Parts: sequence; C-alpha cells; structure tokens
Amino acid sequence: MEIARSIIDLISSLLILGGIIYGICFFKHKTDSSVRNLYIKNLKKLDNIFVYFFSYGNINEDMRHQLFNVYEEASLYLHKDIVKYIEKVKDLIFECEILGYKLNDLPIGDERSKICQRQCDIKIELYNMAGKGVSIYRKQIVQDGFIPKTMDRFSDFCKEINKYENPNIGNLNIKN
Repeated sequence: MEIARSIIDLISSLLILGGIIYGICFFKHKTDSSVRNLYIKNLKKLDNIFVYFFSYGNINEDMRHQLFNVYEEASLYLHKDIVKYIEKVKDLIFECEILGYKLNDLPIGDERSKICQRQCDIKIELYNMAGKGVSIYRKQIVQDGFIPKTMDRFSDFCKEINKYENPNIGNLNIKN
C-alpha cells in the first residue's frame, strides 16, 4: 500500500510539474504584453506607411523618417524575420522613389517605359507584401500549432495512466 501511495505522489508531482512547464511554454508570448504591444505598434506604423504610399504613390519626409524608425525599432527589438520583411519593404519603397526621380529628366521612349514598368512591378510587389504583414508578425506573437499538439500529448499521457488502474488505487482518486 505504501508503494502505491508513493507512485500516486510521484505521478501527482509529475502532473503538477508538467502543468507548470506547459504554462511557461504556452504563455511565453502571451504574458509579456509589453513585447506583444511593441510588435503590434510596429505593425501599425508600417501599415500607416503602406496606406500613405498606396494613396500618393510615394512617401514624404515624415513617412520616410517613420519608415527608418520602424526599421530601427525592429532591428533592435523584434525577430529577424520581421527585420528582413521591413528591410525589403524599405528597399522597394526607396527604389521606387529613385526611379521616380529618374523619370523627371527622361524624354518619352524605351528607357522611360522600362522605368515606369519597374515602378509598377515594385508597387504590385509592395501591395502583395502589405497583405502578408499580419501573418509575419503573428508568427512571432503566437506559436501556431503548439497548443493542440501539447494537449494531445497530455491527453495521451492521462489515458496511459488510466490504463494501469489498480483496485487499490482506483482511478487515481486519492482518498485519505
């Protein structure tokens, strides 16, 4: 009887420890609201830049400054995938601006048409990238797929424990 009680105590301790570990892993990204808010604020600033760019076809000095701030903030505090994403956006926007400056001095012709086509391609690429922003940021805020897999493993573990029911132990219900 003493062995059965020791086994029950051991299993109970393991379940409690498992619950603590699960809680730490699950809430790793959820509880640190300041980090989560930093990701969300950075995404909103980037969305404002996209809205301005798509509305006017270029960015003004304030938006350029904001784009640099978004990039610097991401470089310092956010995940490298987000930094790469913002860097690509920044490079495309600046390339589009430079191409616009080149158009000012060019006469109508093949070279001007090529530059216009490249600007159009850049704007389409930026439009497609704008739609992917939320999912790129979301990957870093929430661990997709972690919860169901962990719960399945925990559920399987509980089923395994209940397979070994002992008439002396019951269904792991401890009665003093």
